[in-house]
Amino acid sequence: MKKYTLILFGLLLFVAPSAHAADVKTSEKIVVGKQDVVEDDIYAVGQSVQIDGTVKGDVVAFSGQVIVTGVIEGDLTVFSGDVTLGGTVGDDIRVFGGTIRTSGEVADEALVFGGDVFFDKDSKVFGDLIAFGGKVTLDGSIDGHVRTGGGDIRIGGPISSNVDVQQAQTLTLENDAIIGGDLVYTTDNTLSTTEQSRVQGKSTHNEPPARRSQQWVVSSFQGLVVHQLFWHLFLAVSSI
Repeated sequence: MKKYTLILFGLLLFVAPSAHAADVKTSEKIVVGKQDVVEDDIYAVGQSVQIDGTVKGDVVAFSGQVIVTGVIEGDLTVFSGDVTLGGTVGDDIRVFGGTIRTSGEVADEALVFGGDVFFDKDSKVFGDLIAFGGKVTLDGSIDGHVRTGGGDIRIGGPISSNVDVQQAQTLTLENDAIIGGDLVYTTDNTLSTTEQSRVQGKSTHNEPPARRSQQWVVSSFQGLVVHQLFWHLFLAVSSI
């Protein structure tokens, strides 16, 4: 995995000086001010990104911290970096290999792998959520399906549809947890609930599968990350 990442970083740095349609950044820090509007996509390589204004296109960051208090009208994709979202992503958000904390809005789907995952009480996801990490906390509102797994999973907000929890050590439903569909969970321990938490559909507990199945999940995740890396490299090159 590291080999692929280093190759892609090198290629992005190679194409950066001649990029036109996309804005490929290689400085130490990228800041889009509150009054700024960026019409194109932003590709950031190895540095921090702060979006306080508006980006009309996508934002793709490789190995750097990303802070968003403004608006990204397209997708936000981050590889190997931490994300703090207090603003709005107008399409999908994808985070691979970093911690994410959000109190903002995602207008479509959210895909998060690696690190810890925190969706605060004020956060809102209008589509589906796939989140696998060390610790996953879902206190915000989610309109779509949820598929999650990791170490400790805590749900403390409303989820409109089904929830599928895979390979979790613990699963806790807090007071404000309302699952509008079915709950299917695979954990080493029993489900922890409160009197106020509710599952409006069926609740099903599955025993954890064999280690071989767990290795298959890891391999699938690695393949997905490599696919996403090459896809965004293709987008950066094709925009030159």
